[in-house]
Amino acid sequence: MKKKTKIWIWVIIAIVAAVLIGVLLSDVFGDEEVAFTTLLKELTAGNVKSLHLDGYVWTAELKTGRTIVAKGAPSLYDYAGFSKFCEDYAITTFANISISFKDPNAGSIWSSLLPIIGIAVVALVFWLTFGVIGTSIAD
Repeated sequence: MKKKTKIWIWVIIAIVAAVLIGVLLSDVFGDEEVAFTTLLKELTAGNVKSLHLDGYVWTAELKTGRTIVAKGAPSLYDYAGFSKFCEDYAITTFANISISFKDPNAGSIWSSLLPIIGIAVVALVFWLTFGVIGTSIAD
């Protein structure tokens, strides 16, 4: 094998190893996932410092500095819905909690760029097929 080929193989192996290590470490050192009832107990006890609601996933930072994530929580997107939720569960300690909500209507950058990229790829294929080669459909 050529020296350049060996270098490229080692570069690819290093990239794959870095990605695998990153995925494994994100699971080990990531936020603690708990049942929604556990988060509800912490909320009722007044141990929550901040709360972020993202659909059915609630992320809470506790006063101890620990971060917990509860999946399967009720989907709430505004403060009125959260206030009603607190009334239903008799939670009165949410006044000092920093609460943030994810906007369900916020789009991703990819939802705007993907159609443009798709059109560019189709145009490139047609240009390579008919423009560079110099053939046409009629030939």
